[in-house]
Amino acid sequence: MITALFIVSGIGFTFILYTVFKPLTAEEKEEKARLKKSLEDDRIFDPETGVYISLEEAESGQWSTDDREKHYLPELQLSEEGDNLKIAVDYLNKSQYYTKTGPLPDTEYDIIESSNILSKYEDWYYSNTLKFDKGYAFLPTVGDGLDGSLLMFLIKINSLKGHYYLREKDVSEKFFDLLRKDDDLDLKNYESFTIRRSKNIQTIDRFLKIFENEKGLEIEINDTYLLIKTLKLVNIDDIKRIERIVQRIR
Repeated sequence: MITALFIVSGIGFTFILYTVFKPLTAEEKEEKARLKKSLEDDRIFDPETGVYISLEEAESGQWSTDDREKHYLPELQLSEEGDNLKIAVDYLNKSQYYTKTGPLPDTEYDIIESSNILSKYEDWYYSNTLKFDKGYAFLPTVGDGLDGSLLMFLIKINSLKGHYYLREKDVSEKFFDLLRKDDDLDLKNYESFTIRRSKNIQTIDRFLKIFENEKGLEIEINDTYLLIKTLKLVNIDDIKRIERIVQRIR
C-alpha cells in the first residue's frame, strides 16, 4: 500500500514538474508578451468605439475617436465584445430589479477595495453601479490583460463570522487534494483561502451549496458580505446565472 502511494506520488510529482517547467509554445510566448505589455499600459479599452482611452477620459465620459489606436482583435470579435457589453448594460439599466446609483457607499467600497478578489490587481476601477434589494452590482475593469469590464456583485448576508476567498482549483491543486485535503471549506472544484478563520465552518459549507456546479467565478465571504466576480467579460448569461444564485440566498 505504501509502495503504491509512493508510485502514485512520484507520477504526480513528475506530472507537476512537467506542467510547471514544460517549454512555452510560440502562441503562449506571444500571449505572455501581450499580457505583459497590457499590464504596463495604463489606458482603458472602450469596446463600443474600439479605441483606447485614458482613465481621466473614462471618468469624464468625454473623448473623441480621431487618431486613436484601435484594438488588436479581429473586427468580428471586437463587434461581438461590444454587442455583449451593450446587451448586458442595457439589461441592467432597464431591469426593474436594479436602480441606478452613484459611487458605492463608503462601507461597501472599503469592503471591495480590501477584498482579495480585487486587491490582487495592480490597477482596477468600477462603473455602472446598480443597487438592488440584497446589495449592489457593478462592472469592474482590472489590469490583467482583459480589455473590458467584468461583472461583480456585493451582497449583504447573515453574519458568517469569518473571511474566506475561493477560486477554481488549478491542475496541481486538484491532484494534491486527492492525497490530502487542507482547505477549511468544502466547495467542489474550488480552492479556499482562509483570511480570518470562522467557528461556523459547517454553516459556511452549507451556505456555499448555492455555488455547486458553478464555474468561472471568484467568491469571497467577509462576515456579513458576499462578493461574486466573473472571470469573463460581462455578458447577459453571467448576469442571469448570478441572479439565480442570489435568489437562493436566505
